[in-house]
Amino acid sequence: MNKRTMKKGLAIVLALVMVFAMTATAFAATGNGYSVVGTATTYTQPIHVKVVLDTKKDSSSGNAISEVYNVQLGSVGMSARSFSVCDAMVALDAMMPDDFVIYADAEGNELTNDSTYLYGISNGDDVYFPTLPFAGYELDGFSFRVNGKIPLSSLAGDPTSGGPYGTTIKTTPIKDGDIIHFYWNYPYNRTSTELYSADFLSVNPTYSVASNGTLNLQLQKSYDYFNNSFYWNISDFVNYSEATSGTYDVKIYDATGSIVKTAALPKSGSGDISNCSLSRGTYYVRVNSNSYKLVDGTEWNVDTTMAFEKFVVQ
Repeated sequence: MNKRTMKKGLAIVLALVMVFAMTATAFAATGNGYSVVGTATTYTQPIHVKVVLDTKKDSSSGNAISEVYNVQLGSVGMSARSFSVCDAMVALDAMMPDDFVIYADAEGNELTNDSTYLYGISNGDDVYFPTLPFAGYELDGFSFRVNGKIPLSSLAGDPTSGGPYGTTIKTTPIKDGDIIHFYWNYPYNRTSTELYSADFLSVNPTYSVASNGTLNLQLQKSYDYFNNSFYWNISDFVNYSEATSGTYDVKIYDATGSIVKTAALPKSGSGDISNCSLSRGTYYVRVNSNSYKLVDGTEWNVDTTMAFEKFVVQ
């Protein structure tokens, strides 16, 4: 075999190695449904995050928000600083039309960078405020997760119940590329059959170039609730397989936000999307799995959220 033939053969082998070595690194939430927050990252350049909103239905119109927003925080030439979930929501509020307002409290004060709580949202005539009482408290409202996990300051820090101790939107740090998901939740399960809490859905993608560019998707769920002793229970992620018929709409986006593939995923929670032909880079998968349930005969709360996750083909 001459040198030219050897070089050609080697090039083919290397090309095959590169193709078969391409894999997807998924950022899907798995394992624990929580994460203890760490030290905030400092930046001197703008960062970009995704904010996902899953509201309940407005009691009059029946409308709900289930959308993903691209949010930039900071500006070129800024002094070194870190960012919080609160900062991201204030930035989202600023970029939306005037009739879209994020509120910090029941008194109607708009969210600021010093707010610790997101009370509600109004979008034109539609309003998403807490209404369901429990023992004198409005227990329904927005819960949030960062990259699929409920942020905690401590696993055993609550002074009254001894359970996990959460964070505020002000004290939850975020990083460039994070996904912040706010969803309407009524985190109270009175009995084993009276379950009011929302199922937070995540999607775990696995990409294989060797199998005609097949993207396997597996839905997973986690939920949280307070019991009658106010102990905060946060479930681990498990495979979602409660529905048995029908499909969910799926969209695959590249890093620029362009749709590169649309498909359907069985509601059983797992399926393959073939012929994706994804090159190396960052992608996002959105599964429109959001659904609603009637609670106490008055409010259509979130039953299952949208699943939105990032993955990288390497």
